Amino acid sequence: VVEEVEGRFEVKSQRGSVPELAISPNYRELLKEAKNDPKIYEFLRRKVESAKWFIEAVHQRQNTIERIASAVVRRQEEFLRHGVQHLKPLKMQDIADEVRVHISTISRAISGKYIQTPQGIFDMKRFFSGGTQNDSGEMVSQQAVKDTLKNIVDNEDKASPLSDDDLVVEL
Repeated sequence: VVEEVEGRFEVKSQRGSVPELAISPNYRELLKEAKNDPKIYEFLRRKVESAKWFIEAVHQRQNTIERIASAVVRRQEEFLRHGVQHLKPLKMQDIADEVRVHISTISRAISGKYIQTPQGIFDMKRFFSGGTQNDSGEMVSQQAVKDTLKNIVDNEDKASPLSDDDLVVEL
């Protein structure tokens, strides 16, 4: 969730759907009791270590997703304030460089993830698109171009629709 706090946008993670992970005290107790049997002790010790590793991996993934979302929010502040026409072109590599992870980590981390913003709820992948240069030399995201084209078509005279060439001129 992205919220504006004192004029700045902040990412707040909603972990309500992710249960808090912990190793059951029962297994810790079993481990203590198994000290007299090396085979059972070693088996339980490996299982507890695997569980610790898994819990740490989940926490690291959550942290990575938050860092990615924060980096995207910093770069897309104008979109958050004014809407899709202000969405900037953004490459996954740019965010990967900023948060110091491999580009494939960005792709996997945002897959199936959504972000709630003042402009609505969006698939995280929507923030990553190429761009094109407008007449004034500014880079404009492909999403902004698509949105502009949609608005032109939505507002055209349906009895006499614009030709492709007319759409190009309008765009």
